[in-house]
Amino acid sequence: MSAPDLFAEFLACSEAMMAAAINQDWAALQANASQRDEIEAAIKRQRAIERRPLNDREAEIFRRVLELDQEVRDRVEPWLKHAGKLLSRWGALSS
Repeated sequence: MSAPDLFAEFLACSEAMMAAAINQDWAALQANASQRDEIEAAIKRQRAIERRPLNDREAEIFRRVLELDQEVRDRVEPWLKHAGKLLSRWGALSS
């Protein structure tokens, strides 16, 4: 896959993760995160071979992915805290 294709897929997975977080579809969030991890690894491999700086489009995609990651965390963390409290009440987690 070419660099532009990889970067486009990287962004698409991040956008899908955001949509999954909005919908509280944790299975989809995890599936997209796994797919994005694979794409990120491919980008790293390709960048190691090319040894060139990011172009403007690639840098913009990385900035947007970081923004989306923060938005996903902002949506997921409160749910995780709530779930943790529920599990503690049920005795499923030790404090």
